[in-house]
Amino acid sequence: MNNWEIVFTCTYPHEAHIIMGKLESEGISVQIKDELTAQVNNFYSNAIGGVKVLVAENDYNRAIEILIETGNITAPEPSDNIIFNFVNNIFTKQSSISEFLSFKVIIFIFILLFISISLIVVVF
Repeated sequence: MNNWEIVFTCTYPHEAHIIMGKLESEGISVQIKDELTAQVNNFYSNAIGGVKVLVAENDYNRAIEILIETGNITAPEPSDNIIFNFVNNIFTKQSSISEFLSFKVIIFIFILLFISISLIVVVF
C-alpha cells in the first residue's frame, strides 16, 4: 500500500488534470483529491485548500523535479523568505539578540497600528 503525498494544489480541477497528464506521461501514478467538491461550486475550492494532485511517496521527488522543469512550480529558496529564515535561526540557535529585538519591535508596531485603526473605525 502506497502513501500518497500532495505534490501540487490548484483552484480549478482542469489545472489538476493538466498536471496529472504530464506526470502520468512520465510514468508516475497520480490521484486527484477534492476535484468533485470544487466542481460543485468553485468557491468551495479555497475553503477546502484547493484541488490536490497526489503522487505515491516513492515518486514524490521525481514529480517535484518534473514540475520544476516544466515551470509549474519554482524551486524553494529559503533566503527569499525573511520570516522563515528568522524562525529557522531561532530553532537552530543561530539568531542574535538584535534580530530578535527588531522582530519584537516590528510586531509591537503592527499591533499598535491595528489597535489604532480599529479604534478609528469604531469611533467613526
